[in-house]
Amino acid sequence: MNTGIASLRAEHETILGVVDQLEGVACGFAGGQAPAAYVLAAIEFLRVFVDQNHHAKEERVLFAAMAADPGLAGMAEALTADHSEGRALVGEIDAAFRAGRPIDNLVVAYAAFIREHIRRENEMVFKAAENTLDESVLAGFDAKFLEIENEAATA
Repeated sequence: MNTGIASLRAEHETILGVVDQLEGVACGFAGGQAPAAYVLAAIEFLRVFVDQNHHAKEERVLFAAMAADPGLAGMAEALTADHSEGRALVGEIDAAFRAGRPIDNLVVAYAAFIREHIRRENEMVFKAAENTLDESVLAGFDAKFLEIENEAATA
């Protein structure tokens, strides 16, 4: 197992944990309005850790490598589209929350979406990449991922 891809799998567990908590909190309050500080922190996590860090690693490194392989290119394209959909859902949660509208249904929709997205990546995409991409390409992931982490931390 490649360490770069293993780190993406580990990040998936972190993401799922936060999404589970956000879903529980959002659905646990009357009218779907959870405490402001919590929701804003969760939205920040989804935008910074998930999008600027995790998805950036996938799109700029993993999916870029996959796009060069005819057998993997379609997967990379579909998952990039998923990331755009996820960004839009997070934007809807943020806009609804800031407008004082309930977010519970939006959070439930995002949670279902991201769980399925992560399942596909973990069960299909990462395995296909590990089995298809050249070992030298996979070995370069760690250094590239570190660069992206540093960018996200200073953004």
